[in-house]
Amino acid sequence: MGTFANSFYARGAHIPEEKEQEFRERVEKLYQAGGMMDVDRISMFGIEVFTLRKAQMHEYGMNFYYNYFEEDSWENAGFYLEENRVWSRKIGWLEFNIAVVSAYVLEHLYREGTGGVFVNGELVEEEAYIGWINYLFNEKFCEKNRDPWKLFDAIETETDPDEYLRDTDYYRPRSVAGIEWMVGYTEIYAVRNGIDAMLHLYDGLQKGAAGSVRGSGAESFFSITARDIVNAVRSYRVGSDQPMDEQLQTLCNHFRTFYRKPELTIPDFVETYGINRAEIGLYKGLIRMNLPVIAVKAISEEYEKDFWELWEELSDAVYGTRRVFPALYESPAAEPVSTAEFFGRSADDMIYFWREGGDIVFSDKLVRWFSALKKRFDEIMDESFEVENPVRWILELMNYAQEEYYHIFAFTEFYEESMAHLSEKKYIALWKLYDELLHDPIMEEAGKVIFVPDGPGHEKEGLHYLSAKQPRRRLLRDWCITDRKERENAARVTLRRYMALAANVELRKKVFGF
Repeated sequence: MGTFANSFYARGAHIPEEKEQEFRERVEKLYQAGGMMDVDRISMFGIEVFTLRKAQMHEYGMNFYYNYFEEDSWENAGFYLEENRVWSRKIGWLEFNIAVVSAYVLEHLYREGTGGVFVNGELVEEEAYIGWINYLFNEKFCEKNRDPWKLFDAIETETDPDEYLRDTDYYRPRSVAGIEWMVGYTEIYAVRNGIDAMLHLYDGLQKGAAGSVRGSGAESFFSITARDIVNAVRSYRVGSDQPMDEQLQTLCNHFRTFYRKPELTIPDFVETYGINRAEIGLYKGLIRMNLPVIAVKAISEEYEKDFWELWEELSDAVYGTRRVFPALYESPAAEPVSTAEFFGRSADDMIYFWREGGDIVFSDKLVRWFSALKKRFDEIMDESFEVENPVRWILELMNYAQEEYYHIFAFTEFYEESMAHLSEKKYIALWKLYDELLHDPIMEEAGKVIFVPDGPGHEKEGLHYLSAKQPRRRLLRDWCITDRKERENAARVTLRRYMALAANVELRKKVFGF
């Protein structure tokens, strides 16, 4: 159980050597922009705390399990450097999921050859992910081939299809409107369910049957054309005086000729090859819609041949043939989508990711908060104070934040920077300001919403932990199902933003001067 993502590529699919380094750099940047974090453990003085650090590329690749936007961990995910591929285990359904699936889509964009990205066996619609990728890298990527037949063909012939797509509907690319998506999808449906079932499906679509997709006449056009092919094959079998095996050979020869000489018209076929009236219907269908799979399926059923054996024999003739619909192959570049918009965040939640000259514009309210912080910071700097054991004190503050507000983490870079500058008052002043925020009565009251209330009568409420070490405060419910508004209460949001500000040296210099 759970949510899993994976990808499939046909044999020979690869990332060109000249693109490998760029791809690896972009995978790292995408994961970092998507909030993927390494978690560092610090244990001293009997205190255990955790800090966050942007996920990094190592000699083996990347391996992480925490997402900053989601404020939660899932099973490990990352990147295999040697194999140039994204990998993951359980990814949940929120921001962790979004970032990992985006990495799979990025790999799909770079890998040449037939392939696709899947979540729980369903083909991923990639346009939105590509929009974010275009934003990150100032690119104009568009969706790659959107003909589902190519993917189906590769999966069915190269691996266990149930490992990837469990139902015919999962092949239907919903982002391709109108008749285009019917081409490959209906061929798949015919192969899996039979010609008659396929025709019945389109009878239902034309009538607007429950659960179907209403079209604008496209279903009728497609259905008539498919019937032309089917009826032509059936009429030929009934009307021909040739033995069955010779009939089959004749149809297969005509099929190859059509695809190898696409410039020929129907009159050319009649004159050159002497085809009969029934065969003309077959060519009309192929010319009007270019439906080779429907033709081969119809032939296989009429002559009781295994479809895949016949397709293997004939598919070389249609290899590389383009459909008559450009939308299956060409689409406009996906519109860029900012990280904040893609992950459903406000600009004020992007403090850690702010860079000078970037497009993150903070609200007036946040700017006023920065000013208030600077004012209080200056007051602290003017005060006379001494911290007896600053290392222990800082660890205690970090531990208090984690226990009393839940999943409030400092960033590794700010923690390490502080340890390297313990003798400098300005760093201690930042932590003293953090101390005041942590113990502000208004903050403490706001942070209570996610915890079991203190006092008698609440013993049976909330989570009960199996470990011997019990937290100081018990959550009311599991974190992953806690209401987002409660998780993002005013206290937690404020503390996370403060830690992000402290860790973002470029922004911190603008606010605090160092």
